[in-house]
Amino acid sequence: MSDFHYPVPPETAPFAKRPAFIQALARFSLERLGWRITGQLPAHSKMIIIGVPHTSGLDYVLAMLTVLALDIKLRYMMKKEAFVWPLSILFRALGGIAIDRSRAQSYVEQISLWIENNDKAWIALTPEGTRQRIAHWKTGFLRIAYKANIPILIIGLNARNKEIVFSDVVYAKSDSKDSMQEEAKDLKARTDKMFTGIKPENQ
Repeated sequence: MSDFHYPVPPETAPFAKRPAFIQALARFSLERLGWRITGQLPAHSKMIIIGVPHTSGLDYVLAMLTVLALDIKLRYMMKKEAFVWPLSILFRALGGIAIDRSRAQSYVEQISLWIENNDKAWIALTPEGTRQRIAHWKTGFLRIAYKANIPILIIGLNARNKEIVFSDVVYAKSDSKDSMQEEAKDLKARTDKMFTGIKPENQ
């Protein structure tokens, strides 16, 4: 019997209802790789989820395995130009939301409207926006959370212990540019102490 334990998503989660063998295969893959999921998912039907630190291409693989292992559906933003057949079928199946950069609406407004029009909406973002080492996070996740009035769940990687940690829930405090930059700075400093990426030199 496996000694790996998986958190039970709340009823408010957007479930994908995939075939059972997909969930079993994802759990088998995580266990063979030696990664565990710790913590609990909060009971919110709508939230922004940030995954940190984003330092390696393996981060995306672990994120997808986690999503499949829990049979939940996360959504993430992609430019609409990427949605070409047949890749568009895969991207939509994995939760991609097409963003039109040519529209007058900003991507924050487009995502906020999408959240408003859906009963359950968990949006995943990487605040770094790159796998390279950076000094400051982008503030888009804070702007979306504030405009949509929804919480932010921090999911962190502890590569040393091979843990995927469902951590704190925080809220955007202001729509002021300066305030959001300060919030992002404080969150980065805090999570840098809490988590270690797969490639810590990029953190």
